[in-house]
Amino acid sequence: MEETLKKACKCKKTVVVCGDFNVDILENSQNALRFLNLFKSFNLQNLFCEPTRTTSTTATCLDNIFTDSDVNDKSIIKFIKSDHVGQLARFEHQHVPLPKNIVCRPITTYRLEKFKENINNKVPLLEPNTADNPNDLYGDLFGVIKYEFNNIFTKKTINTNQLKIKFSDWATPGIYKSRKKLYELYETKACTNDPQIIEHTKKYSKMFKKVCSMAKSNYIRAKIQKSDNKIKATWNVINKETCKTRSRDRSFELEIDDKHINTDAEVAIAFESFFTNAPITTTSKLKSSKTEAASLLESCVDKCSVNFDFQYIDTATVLKTFKQLNIKKTEDLWGISTNIIKSVMPAIAPYLAFIFNQCIDDKQFPTLMKYSKIIPLFKAGDKSDPSNFRPISILPALSKIFEKIIFNQLLSHFTYNKLLHEKQFGFTKGRNTTDAGVELVKHIFDAWDKKRDAIGIFCDLSKAFDCVDHETLLLKLGYYGVSNSSLSLLKSYLTGRVQKVNINDTNSSGAPLVMGVPQGSILGPLLFLIYVNDLPHFTKNLCEIVLFADDTSLIFKTDRHKELLDDVNNTLSKKVHWFTSNNLLLNAKKTKCVNFTMPNVRQIDTHITMNDESVQIVDTTVFLGMTLDSKLQWGSHISALAGRLSSAAYAVRKIRSLTDEKTARLVYFSYFHSVMSYGLMLWGSAADIETIFILQKRAIRAIYSLRPRDSLRELFKEINILTVACQYIYDNVLYVRKNLDLFKKNSDVHNYNTRNKNKLVVPKLRLHKVGNSFVGNSIKMFNKIPQDLVDMPLNKFKIEVKKCLMKKGYYKVDEYLKDKNPWSS
Repeated sequence: MEETLKKACKCKKTVVVCGDFNVDILENSQNALRFLNLFKSFNLQNLFCEPTRTTSTTATCLDNIFTDSDVNDKSIIKFIKSDHVGQLARFEHQHVPLPKNIVCRPITTYRLEKFKENINNKVPLLEPNTADNPNDLYGDLFGVIKYEFNNIFTKKTINTNQLKIKFSDWATPGIYKSRKKLYELYETKACTNDPQIIEHTKKYSKMFKKVCSMAKSNYIRAKIQKSDNKIKATWNVINKETCKTRSRDRSFELEIDDKHINTDAEVAIAFESFFTNAPITTTSKLKSSKTEAASLLESCVDKCSVNFDFQYIDTATVLKTFKQLNIKKTEDLWGISTNIIKSVMPAIAPYLAFIFNQCIDDKQFPTLMKYSKIIPLFKAGDKSDPSNFRPISILPALSKIFEKIIFNQLLSHFTYNKLLHEKQFGFTKGRNTTDAGVELVKHIFDAWDKKRDAIGIFCDLSKAFDCVDHETLLLKLGYYGVSNSSLSLLKSYLTGRVQKVNINDTNSSGAPLVMGVPQGSILGPLLFLIYVNDLPHFTKNLCEIVLFADDTSLIFKTDRHKELLDDVNNTLSKKVHWFTSNNLLLNAKKTKCVNFTMPNVRQIDTHITMNDESVQIVDTTVFLGMTLDSKLQWGSHISALAGRLSSAAYAVRKIRSLTDEKTARLVYFSYFHSVMSYGLMLWGSAADIETIFILQKRAIRAIYSLRPRDSLRELFKEINILTVACQYIYDNVLYVRKNLDLFKKNSDVHNYNTRNKNKLVVPKLRLHKVGNSFVGNSIKMFNKIPQDLVDMPLNKFKIEVKKCLMKKGYYKVDEYLKDKNPWSS
């Protein structure tokens, strides 16, 4: 089947595969999963999930239609003379027209140089004065930048009917000339029987196709390599090749209070009103209390005795800070991007340093830096309902520099004085979602190993970042040592903010934000972490807590007695009180409860309440992109992951057909391998891991144009790609190496000078499941590493371990554990 699909998908046409496959996709089996993933890896989606054959005892879906095209309509046909029902799908090609006019702002090398030249000449003429306030100072600088920007990068309106149809984006002037010559040869060939002319035309045509193929390959490779989001760039290329490019039309039609809204100006106003009022509506019924929030903070956290003040900066600091930013072409409210600012930074850096120092003195954040551009992004559901859109906030390009400076200084204070709680894993250096997952799963395993259950409460906070109360936040910042003068600057940063919704270059009038940390900002996430920093301290002895920004997960280790559930409810009630006092709404309807028990243990009845509402008990829930099931068997996660990896394998295959091995490898690492490796340390020991390895081999075969049954065991050792088993080993040993202080050595247990004194102690675990997970495996795998390798600096350790594992190419973790000399060349 794979060979057949491979041949069918090579043609540049819509593919439809239909028939009786005799595989029941309704059955939760490995066979059905592998069958569906095979088709997904060729971008072929099944259209039907309804039973096609029904008997008195069974209902199976054995027949199906798979296609890579959009379907207008599909239906089941009953009442036919067969024991199977029929299936009907209708396809209709819809031409997506270009808009009549396109407004663009050409950014050319010439114009960038002209902009740079004019700014270099005009900015030195500005004479900053310490008597001027930051608003006036920044207004003068921004006025010059905005004038030159609008004067040089003028907008152009292009009529699409007058656009010259290009051969292709990748075609060079030389290719256009060659194509013209080829057409002339075709005309000459059609009028003669001269064998020399015919042969010459064939050779020229063959050469022309080869040149076009190389040019196209180079263009696609450069486009993907230069992109910040390589997955998005990959799909843009694929969609363009398969004629699935989305329309540029960004029209909206909203229904609000039975009123139809469809003009750009009206839509912008409607979205502005909804996004601005949403946090107010969310918190309107909360009985939040700044006094109570302060009391809760003081009851569980010691006040910081170290005073913090913002420090003056110089030109070098501004330039260094700008280099730390992600340089993008995203346009702010005035159409300016950090990519544009990059060319004039040496000229404006001294002036920006002067303005920032004035901000410290005057305790003001420039007003023009507090205007944000909002783009509504559709999530899912009804497109006429504004609640189904997410606001994407774009802040002024220059404000990001000031935010980063404030961020760096504030974070330094919190890091040096160890003020951020260790249970917070979000937006903190050296910690990631895998670390949060390890913490959570360790708590569950610990409960099981002590013959207890673990009840997990996965809290859902409604619009948490948008509901932060400014006065409460400033109060907490002061408690953590931020001086009054610095608090005044931060208050100026938070207040007086205005957001304008942009719909097709039409802006709303602007609405003030009265609460929340700025979305899309650099400083916002850190301020939120500070805002919730006392939450883990609160009721710390009553449950375990894992935080990743606003993702809050609670683990209760319980015995099997009903009265202990009362303790869970009581503790949860205290957490709700903390959230309410801090103006955050804990949504009971979206909060999930999972009763984690061993596979052979019957679950007890669990009734958890929150604000007098029952919390939904589920068998699976999504935690930071990983699907957790109540038995921690990871089958649901691997099933969902397999679907994503099948699409990734298709992307690798498609890009390989358009380019070369090098580009296909780039897509593999940025897409397939990164998705495959996510959280692997947690689920890599699952029984279903073979499903993921099959998909990985399919992606590798696509890169190197191999047949489905070609062996890869020796190839893996040559191509410098870790198998999923080797990646699992690498992640485990790297985790141990980074956290050696968490593990005991043999020398910590006894004083004997043995050759294994530096090896780690393998804990005695009661349960095989726990021992077979990363808890036991990571130490066993790490102990096989030679001491000279362990003693290397971390960066060199990473390189050497990865190099060794690539040479070995293990298919299973057991191969590594049984290998007597795994680190030999």
